[in-house]
Amino acid sequence: MNDLISGVTGEYKTYFIIFCLVIIFLRQPSISFFTGLILRLFRINYTDKQYEEHDNKIYNQQLLRLKRGVKTSSAEDAKLISDALSDGVIERSMFRFTSFFGPVGVRRTIRLQNIFVIVIGVLFIASALTIIYDKPYMKSGYVTYNSDSGEKLYISKHRVYDQKNNVSYNKSDCVRISEIYETSQQLKDTCNYIITTDPDLRSELYSAIESEKQANIILFILVLSLLGGGYWLIVGFNNYIKINKLVCDLKKMK
Repeated sequence: MNDLISGVTGEYKTYFIIFCLVIIFLRQPSISFFTGLILRLFRINYTDKQYEEHDNKIYNQQLLRLKRGVKTSSAEDAKLISDALSDGVIERSMFRFTSFFGPVGVRRTIRLQNIFVIVIGVLFIASALTIIYDKPYMKSGYVTYNSDSGEKLYISKHRVYDQKNNVSYNKSDCVRISEIYETSQQLKDTCNYIITTDPDLRSELYSAIESEKQANIILFILVLSLLGGGYWLIVGFNNYIKINKLVCDLKKMK
C-alpha cells in the first residue's frame, strides 16, 4: 500500500496539482476574485467611492466563499454569516463541502433533490466497496501469472510468489525447481522468467510488471474518487440543508 501511495504522489504530481486547482475553483469559480486580488496587491482602486464600496462588498462576499467554502447570493448575506460566526451561532464545520450546492439563505424546496443527491452518494460509496471486495489480489512489484487451470502465481524481477501456499522462490530456488521433473509446469514456467537470459523475455516481464502497477494505481485512484465523491455529496448536501435553513431563519429574525 505504501508503494502504491508513493506511486500516486510521485508519478501523478501533475494530476494532483490540477485536482487542487479544480477544488479551488469549485470554492471560488469566478476569475474576478483573483483579478481583484492582483489589483489590490498593486493598490489599484476605483476613484469613485460608490464603485469602490460596491466592489468591496462583492470582494468580501467572494473572500468569504474562498475562506469558508460557502456561497452567498448577496454581500448582506455574507456579512450576516460572518456576524453569526463571530457570535458562535454558526459553526465553521457546517460549511464543509456546501459551496457546490448553490448560495445559502435562499428558500427552496429541496426534498426530491435531497433524496437524489443522497442516493447518488450512496451509489458512489457502494460502487467503491464493491470494487474493493471484487478486486483480485495484486502484489506490489509483481505481475500476476494465470495458468489454464485457474491457479495464480506472482512474478517480480527477482522472485516468484505462491500466494496459495504462502511460499516465495528466489533465483537459486528457481534454478533447482527447473531441474526437478516432478515440479508443476506452471511453477517452472514462472521461474523461467527469473532465470532466463533471453532479453526479450526479461523485457516482457518488466513491461508486464509496469502495466500491472499502472492498473493498480488507476484502480486505487478510482476507489478513492468514488469514496471521496460519495462522502462529499452526502456530507456536503446535508451541511448545505442545515446552513441554508439556519441563515434563512436568521434573515427572518432581522
